Amino acid sequence: MESKASDKFLANGPTSTQNEATTSTTRDVTDIIGKYGPWQRLIFILTCLRGTPTAFYNLSTPFFSPKQDVWCAQPKGLNWTESQWRNSAIPLEYSDGLYTPSRCSMFETVVIDGDAIINRNKTVPCSAWEFDSSFYTNTLTQEYNLVCGRDWLISFTQFNYMAGMMCGVFIFGHLADRYGRQIILNLSVTLMLVASIITAFAPTYTFFSIARFFLALGVAGTQNTSFCLLMEVLGPVYRTRVTFAFSFGWAFGLLLLPGMAYLIRDWVYQQLASAAVSSILLSYWCFMPESPRWLMTQGKYERAEKIMITAAKTNKLEVHNMPGAMKQLKERIEREERKKNPSVIDLFKTSNLRKNTIFVYISYFSVAFVFYGLSLGQTNLGGNPFLNFFIGSAVELPAYFLCMIFIRYLRRKPSFLIFDVIGGIACFFMVPSDYLWLRLTAAMIGKLCISGAFIILAIHAAEIFPTVVRTVGSGTSLMMGRIGAMTAPFIKELGNATHPAVPAIVYGSLSIVAALLIALLPETYNQYLPDTICEAEQLGNGFIESAPEVIEDGEELSKDGNDVKMSMLKSNEDV
Repeated sequence: MESKASDKFLANGPTSTQNEATTSTTRDVTDIIGKYGPWQRLIFILTCLRGTPTAFYNLSTPFFSPKQDVWCAQPKGLNWTESQWRNSAIPLEYSDGLYTPSRCSMFETVVIDGDAIINRNKTVPCSAWEFDSSFYTNTLTQEYNLVCGRDWLISFTQFNYMAGMMCGVFIFGHLADRYGRQIILNLSVTLMLVASIITAFAPTYTFFSIARFFLALGVAGTQNTSFCLLMEVLGPVYRTRVTFAFSFGWAFGLLLLPGMAYLIRDWVYQQLASAAVSSILLSYWCFMPESPRWLMTQGKYERAEKIMITAAKTNKLEVHNMPGAMKQLKERIEREERKKNPSVIDLFKTSNLRKNTIFVYISYFSVAFVFYGLSLGQTNLGGNPFLNFFIGSAVELPAYFLCMIFIRYLRRKPSFLIFDVIGGIACFFMVPSDYLWLRLTAAMIGKLCISGAFIILAIHAAEIFPTVVRTVGSGTSLMMGRIGAMTAPFIKELGNATHPAVPAIVYGSLSIVAALLIALLPETYNQYLPDTICEAEQLGNGFIESAPEVIEDGEELSKDGNDVKMSMLKSNEDV
């Protein structure tokens, strides 16, 4: 029997956080350190800072390799002006109803004593290129000649980066569970900074790709480990709200990115500027604590106790009977450790959970594909690419606020369907036309709605997976989202090879597919979270009891005397 009298933790002072810490029993680390206070606030600020540089890294490709006029370089020994050379030696090609100078071929030219003999009856491929540097002083395209037969490498750049992100989720997730959040987070931010600097000075494209892959590893480790650490020190009722707030660092980075790219028009200096911003994260080495929850699960009780005492003092909480509290926590953890370790196979052993898992996987792939496709394509819509990207990024902010309102007052499925269907329909209006305003408006509405759908999907999916395999289910769902993000850059190549309208049709179609699948999932609004495979199997069949009332600020639903804790959720910048 747990003591209800001798293990009280009393709050001194006027703050609401202190009042929340008063409890008769110790069931959770936050019963000692408080649900949310100055100690957690520092961790929140530090983890939010990671959003700005990671936004730079994740979506810098459109500014590294923008649309840029390019043509065959003059042969050695010829010193014509640019206009003379292009008007005389570059053939015109018919494309989309217009004749434009060729990017990949030139008339056969022979130079004799400084004079050029041009054969207009024969074209030859370029052996070297010249680039329009009137606006961009140096681009990734220009640095490594990513044109003509090598232009697909621009899309591969983003594919390679997302592959590194996917690998980073597995590698650093495993290491953080084994060696701790603090050390792995510190190593991740250091790897991110070092790889970022090396990327800027890569002598070849192959070297650049390898360095950028390691950069993505560091970014993934930083994002996922920091999010995990933050969620582990928060009280249950704060996790959903902080999940949304956690995304504002990412949104702020997206808003700054086009301005930085406009002012810094050399991709090398853009990369170094991103590295300078990410150097702020080295402060983690000094200020980021270890997760006391992780220390407790590893049996490192003395170190966990020291951190919890420090946290409680920072939150102005007075802890009574610490030995009794630690004893209660140890007993609960030791009981949990006797449970069988979950695996991804458990998600497919029963019919209903298997169906729900497959539907969530496909929906994650579809929504991530559309989100990154729209994000990377914002600079190619026509008009001012910097303004387009800024507006497309700014619409994510109202998406966050709208989601908070929708999921609070509507069910999960209607909220997702409203955002996803409207976003999908908007994508269909992005087909090339003479009405640029219509295309831009459709793209912005699509970005806003898909951003909202992404967040709601993360919440809905985490509530469908049972507690015993929730981490496994959420992790593998994120993997499917990474695969969608990896393949999204190649939609541009598909459009070039087929028809310019194909990307818009694919975006709209995938959004509708996701909506249809989510419509077949069980509703989880105001439902107790399933804890076991059996409960997850019954979800949607009327066997899972509804909560007596919706979770409100400062309230926690209870079931059989145990808190129903909100699951750890991830937003779109982490997918």
